Order: sequence, then C-alpha cells, then structure tokens
Amino acid sequence: MHLTPARNDSFIGSETQGYLLILALFTRPVLSMVGLAFSFAIASPVVGLINKTFLPAILGNEISAGTVSAFFITIFALILYFSVLKGVITWIFVLPQSLPDQVLRIISAGIGDLGEGRALQAAEASEGAGRLGAGSLDNISKAGSEHATGAVKKRAMDAEKAKKEAGEKFDAAVKVQNTGKDAPR
Repeated sequence: MHLTPARNDSFIGSETQGYLLILALFTRPVLSMVGLAFSFAIASPVVGLINKTFLPAILGNEISAGTVSAFFITIFALILYFSVLKGVITWIFVLPQSLPDQVLRIISAGIGDLGEGRALQAAEASEGAGRLGAGSLDNISKAGSEHATGAVKKRAMDAEKAKKEAGEKFDAAVKVQNTGKDAPR
C-alpha cells in the first residue's frame, strides 16, 4: 500500500484508506474489550444508585399500609423500577459495541457501524418504556392529588351546606319560639 503513488486524479485513491482499514481491523476488538471492561466497572455503581433512589420509595409506602391500593401501588412501583433498571443496563452494555465505532469515526477509520444502529434503537426503545412508566407514575400521583383535593372540596361544600341548613332550622326555631307557633319540620 505504501508503494502506491498518491495521485489526485486517480480513481484508486490514496493509500491512507488502506492504513486506516488495517488500523480499524486491529483496534476494533481491543476497543470492544475496553468498552466491555468499562461497562462492567460502571454497572455496579449505577445499579446501586438506582436501588438507593427507588427502593426507599417503594418500601416506604406506609401511609396506606394494609389497603388494596397499597398493593397495587407497590406492584406498579416494582414494574417501573424494573423497566428503568432494564433500560439503564441496556444503555451501559451498548458501550462495547458503540465505543469502537465512535473512536474509529473520530479518527476517520470507521467502516460504518457494525450493528450499532440496531443496538441503540433497542436501547432507546427500553428508555422509552422507562419514560412511559415514569409519565404514568406522575399521572397517577397527579390523579391521586386531584382526587384528594376534589374529596376535600366536596367535604367542605357538604359541611358548608349542612351549616347553612342548621342555621336556617335554628333561625326558624327562634322565630317560632318568639311567635308561639309550631316549628316547620
């Protein structure tokens, strides 16, 4: 390859591409192993962080302990936890496949992605499921707070109505007492 003259008007091209191809052939497996080692190194702390974030929220649900809603909230929280965990682990272990492609693309030696597109699409789909679960959890908490707010407002209106009716009956009783007629029932 290094004996090929570099001519600008040649359809063969420069010898640079040949050297970069050989570099890619030898460095891609090494970079894959570096990416795998890095994935194993960061997987444990990231999973530990997720555990410290989610598990106290799941296990600390003592407000409505012993009710049917607590059971369903716990089941939903576990489903959300496992979907987030699956998405994060998928993203971590896409690294051995994407690291060589990205490094070789930086030095312009890449042949193209060798399945990176499919791996990243699968990882993005997993992340989408985690986002969907997180959005559902937000909607459930909003719905629960709206329900609680609505219930409190309804009770306040019922109490106001009862107070008004009691006041009217009291006023009627006072009038009857002053006039000496029978009180309306």
